[in-house]
Amino acid sequence: MTLGSKLEHNDYTGYEVEPSIRIRQGIGEKWMVWGAVSRAVRMPSRVDRDISQGSPPYFVLLAGNPGFQSETLIAWEVGCRGKIDNRGAMAISLFYNNYDNIRSTELDPDVIFPLRFHNGLEGGDLRYRS
Repeated sequence: MTLGSKLEHNDYTGYEVEPSIRIRQGIGEKWMVWGAVSRAVRMPSRVDRDISQGSPPYFVLLAGNPGFQSETLIAWEVGCRGKIDNRGAMAISLFYNNYDNIRSTELDPDVIFPLRFHNGLEGGDLRYRS
């Protein structure tokens, strides 16, 4: 088992913790299963928070959002690999990613052409590799 974490700091959202845990277990002499769960973030940039396209305050086409949060990912991984015989091996891995607070562009009544960055999207994807 491996436990770890990354700790990052930025001026917009403060400290961000990105932990990870990985586990593997042997099955006999030729096979192994493994799994992992990790968290990752994309911290806001100056574009996300501070951009102003147009002539403030009335003709802004696109505005940053001072409340923009970090985009987050929780990644789940599981796999199995082993030796079939002396001539070959096999591996299969499954990955599931859950995304939150993804950057979106949404209507905002505070500007004339009302587009402002928000954290309005979420998503997930499932992938496999063999």
